[in-house]
Amino acid sequence: MNKPREVVTTASDDKDRATVLDILKDVPQRIYPVGRLDYDTTGVLLLTNDGDLANQLMHPSYKSIRYMSPR
Repeated sequence: MNKPREVVTTASDDKDRATVLDILKDVPQRIYPVGRLDYDTTGVLLLTNDGDLANQLMHPSYKSIRYMSPR
């Protein structure tokens, strides 16, 4: 997804800010954000319905390669 500004990439937020899962509330499956983007940052955020895949892509022990390109 193209994450908008002022949205957090976690499943919930203790400051009651909007989350990417709030945006996807009508999707019938459980969705897992892969990685994180800052609250004030926009950009591509990978989503999956496979929790194991999300864990493999995010956990340091799997040594996934990540590329970021700031503007």
